[in-house]
Amino acid sequence: MNKRVDKNKLKRTMLIILFFIMAYLAMFFINTSYSGLILVPVYFIVAILLKPDNALKIFYVLMFFNYPFVNAVGISVIFLVYFLKSPRMIKIPLKSTLGFVILFFVITILTTITAIDIRLAGNELLTWFYILELIICCRYSGNAKMAFHAILFASIGLSMIYIGKYFEFSFYQILSNLNFIRVPDYNYSAIIIFCSIPILHYLRSKLNILSLVSELLLVIGLVSTNSRGIMLLLITYYIILILCNIKTISYKKLCLMIIAIVGFIIVAEKSNLYAYFISQISTVFDRTHFSNRVRIDMYKNIIVDMVPHYLLSGVGPNNFTDVYSNYSTISFQPNHAHNIYLQILVEEGAVALAVLLIYFFKWANSIIFYFNSKKFDKEYMKIMVTVFSTFTLYGLIEYVWGDSRCLSLFLVIMTLYELQIGKMKRNFDKSEIEVKDNAGSYVYNK
Repeated sequence: MNKRVDKNKLKRTMLIILFFIMAYLAMFFINTSYSGLILVPVYFIVAILLKPDNALKIFYVLMFFNYPFVNAVGISVIFLVYFLKSPRMIKIPLKSTLGFVILFFVITILTTITAIDIRLAGNELLTWFYILELIICCRYSGNAKMAFHAILFASIGLSMIYIGKYFEFSFYQILSNLNFIRVPDYNYSAIIIFCSIPILHYLRSKLNILSLVSELLLVIGLVSTNSRGIMLLLITYYIILILCNIKTISYKKLCLMIIAIVGFIIVAEKSNLYAYFISQISTVFDRTHFSNRVRIDMYKNIIVDMVPHYLLSGVGPNNFTDVYSNYSTISFQPNHAHNIYLQILVEEGAVALAVLLIYFFKWANSIIFYFNSKKFDKEYMKIMVTVFSTFTLYGLIEYVWGDSRCLSLFLVIMTLYELQIGKMKRNFDKSEIEVKDNAGSYVYNK
């Protein structure tokens, strides 16, 4: 019976792979930005023939390589199948990440009405709507390891693309000519790759050559993105990791780490990547560097000139670029404010910023509490500390939500973290029996 079930599952899996191959072949020959929509019926077929979870897993991988409107339609189809199978799937705990997404969705609706350019604001509204569907699907699935494997697989793919771009620029140009593929910008790709490194550490059952090669690919891919801020975070991450594990590290792990470091140095030295890495890091705190100087001047323009005029309602979602040109005192025309807090304050007003800060404080408080708890997996908590600190601290100098796929990554990981806490609490409650002692107070015995 089990062999028959396995054979049927294998047949369905092979059929799904065939569908995706056919879809990408069709997209290759059509080669327009809209050809990505060919994936949508494939998502539907996967969700029906296998499970919606399988379609969601594939979506987690492909969303980093698709246009946002393709992701929006794709997740809507998966959400529909989930909903048809379980109409009661939608529960809205306001203190959760889902509650945050709903609040921001409502704020975006209100600020879209008063936006200077409603068309641009409408695009942002649609983005929040598809992210809302994604988070509901993520909560209903609740499979953290499935999501982590998919994110890691996608990150290795992004790394290989940027490695290819660094060593052979024509490779990236060929990829750019494929109109149905849209890779995140270098800063957002760097964030995605960096956040997947602790995910790799969590997923691997033991330290081996395969995991080290995967980590080496991620590190080289991250350096190849040319993101100075994330490079600095990468150095900080590994320094903290070594200091925290220096007393407990085994001889085998030490040898493999030395092999990995030597391997990285050899590859970096042979490809001139080492000099490139050092030159980028050295400019991070240089105030005369063009990127740093522009940021300082832009922040002054925003705080002094823009914020007083748009403090309450904002200029409207996705309207920053058009309005900033009226207040700019620099020749550079930015796509965004290079600061998540200023961007939200200017575009959606003080209320939106207050909501963001309240939830950031709530998440930070939770992460600190459970990081110090012996009941929570330390490797899992490394993911949370890395992801949360990246988005909150790096958000001071970069608009980390400027790409919907980067925003999706953050909210999916926060949702999975909350589900993990809920599961841990339920298991803890089941393992203890509440009794009363002679004094009438409550004690707990296993």
